[in-house]
Amino acid sequence: SEAHRPNVDALSWLLNEIWPVIAAQIPDATLEVIGDWGKDWQAIRHEGHISFTGFQDNLSAALRGAIMLVPLRIGSGIRTKILAALAQGVPVVSTPIGAEGLLATDDRKMLIAEDTPALAAAAVRLAREPELRQRLAAAGLAFVAQYHSPEAVRRQRNEIYHAVVARSSSPTVPDPSR
Repeated sequence: SEAHRPNVDALSWLLNEIWPVIAAQIPDATLEVIGDWGKDWQAIRHEGHISFTGFQDNLSAALRGAIMLVPLRIGSGIRTKILAALAQGVPVVSTPIGAEGLLATDDRKMLIAEDTPALAAAAVRLAREPELRQRLAAAGLAFVAQYHSPEAVRRQRNEIYHAVVARSSSPTVPDPSR
């Protein structure tokens, strides 16, 4: 949403620089901006093949058949929007900052690019290569299942608990030099 400064920067970059390059190469492409964006944003860019769809109750349906573009240049933390897309089998194009903390490498689970031409090229490549979309969708699903599913998180949490308990229950031997 526009309440988060990194999202405002990302959408500005997408609308002003990245999307025009994509649209020039794929004239019938559409851009749907999901989330809570105010009327000012919608008025600025409610033209052509760009629409603001607002909050989506059924994210799975909204993302079906899509490519998610996450052109983050600032921010920190885990990108839950990327994890949500990967969990739906949606291929993702993002930046190194967008992929930060996700154990994702370029062309393995998602496409990662740093500047306007590379981000636009990655999106166009995904749009034009169904095999690549399918491969990244499958890799993203497997990645989320392995590292971010409720079962995986529970397993990781339990491993941490067991390590802490094992450390705290091992007897400590006093240092004889003290």
